[in-house]
Amino acid sequence: MADSILKRIGKSISSLLGAGQRGRPLVLNDYNAIEQTWNGRPGAMDYLGIPAVLAGLRLISETVGGLPLHLYHRQVDGGRNRAENRNEADVWKYNENRNEMEIRSSLIFQVLVRGVAYARISRIEGGARKIQEISADYIIEKTDELLGKKIYGIKSDPYANDADTWVSEADMFVLRGTFNGNSLLDLCRNSLELTKAAQDYGSTLYANGARPSGVLTHPGKLSDDARRRLRSDFEKLHTGLANAGRIAVLEEGLTFTPTSTSPEDAQTIQTREFQVREVCRIFGIPPAKMGLGGGGESIEAQNIQFLTDCIQPHLVRFEQEANRKLVREHEWGWFTWEHSVEGLLRADILNRYKSYSIGRNWGWLSVNQIRKLESWDPIPGGEVFLSPTNMQPLTDTAPGARAPAGDQPVDSVDQFLSDPQPGQQPPTPNPDASQQATQDIASMALNGAQVTALVDLALKVTAGLLQKDAALALAQAAFPSIPQATLDKIFGNILPLSPAQLDAGQQAVSQMNG
Repeated sequence: MADSILKRIGKSISSLLGAGQRGRPLVLNDYNAIEQTWNGRPGAMDYLGIPAVLAGLRLISETVGGLPLHLYHRQVDGGRNRAENRNEADVWKYNENRNEMEIRSSLIFQVLVRGVAYARISRIEGGARKIQEISADYIIEKTDELLGKKIYGIKSDPYANDADTWVSEADMFVLRGTFNGNSLLDLCRNSLELTKAAQDYGSTLYANGARPSGVLTHPGKLSDDARRRLRSDFEKLHTGLANAGRIAVLEEGLTFTPTSTSPEDAQTIQTREFQVREVCRIFGIPPAKMGLGGGGESIEAQNIQFLTDCIQPHLVRFEQEANRKLVREHEWGWFTWEHSVEGLLRADILNRYKSYSIGRNWGWLSVNQIRKLESWDPIPGGEVFLSPTNMQPLTDTAPGARAPAGDQPVDSVDQFLSDPQPGQQPPTPNPDASQQATQDIASMALNGAQVTALVDLALKVTAGLLQKDAALALAQAAFPSIPQATLDKIFGNILPLSPAQLDAGQQAVSQMNG
């Protein structure tokens, strides 16, 4: 026993002091590693046997690894395009025996478990071309005494004292976890030990047939051999899953007294559910993502919470390191890496189609842009943008649209519509163009917004709140595409009602509404 403990301690100290790290002071994690070896406490990798921990690690790492990662080129006008023709854009795609998702999700997994992840960058003509993940056991970090910059040594043997190859900081892709490279599993060790203890308790309990331990009492005095045989025979007959539910037959006055509580009294299931929620808190995962109920949020709301509270910090770390190491220094700021999270925020089909309808009707989405968001092929003529007829820009070219000069006061709508503004000339009548425009406008039906606005103006005239001429002028200014003849028909026969008529109308409406 002593030899085994000494060997484990010697192995830990050798890895801390002898593996090419001579002269490096011990840090808190190193002392924790020795303490774990001495006390037999589990390390971060030992917690992977907890289903909730493994599920959380898999959820985060595979989500980040599965999100599209693109290289963008910023334009002079502020826009940006996908830089697909650059060699750096394919740096994650061409790696031996591993695809893009595997290597990126593995890096995030190492950050969560060990607190740091390394990958060596291979370059061609100054540009990043390939990236290869390296386990932290094979890496030595130190600062070059001459240059004052950090360099990384790569070992062929994790227990070797010196590195076989040294690379500069620019050629090593490094991701560090929370609080400058600490593992979340190590920081929350006590809580995870409780989770593991609850899991081990349940496993032991059901391995013993889910029967509580207890005391066998004999009225007489038994010898040591008799006690051992009695206990052995009783355990053989009444413990284990195969013996669960068997009836115990006690002879010679033997009695059995349970000495521990039942699973219901100990609330084993509630304890394990609480520990799953603890794991969710450690990783910032919404409980619904781990199969726990409660909250009542929609899938879209859960994904937003998952993105902002859990995934976003990992995306930012990844993108910032990629911008430093996978973009040439003289191109910093012009080329940037960014994850595409639209798929994670994808709403249900009804809400998606509602948002598409708003964007399409108001003119900032085309048919082909909508089809691209749905991963559909473009169609001929699908690049046309719509423009609502009642939302024309207030320019000289818009029909009937004139903006008053800032230094010229306007007393009324009639004055604004009748008097030409400074810098503007009254339009020259063109009979042919006017006739053609009238025919085009007549072929168009009024939309719902126009009808509602015109009815509202008519009601204000009827109630005496607005003069007929003022209402007609407002309608002409707001809806220049509506023919004058149509407006005259709408407002020509409207007469203001007397107060008695208004009261009678309101009483009739009240009776109709019940």
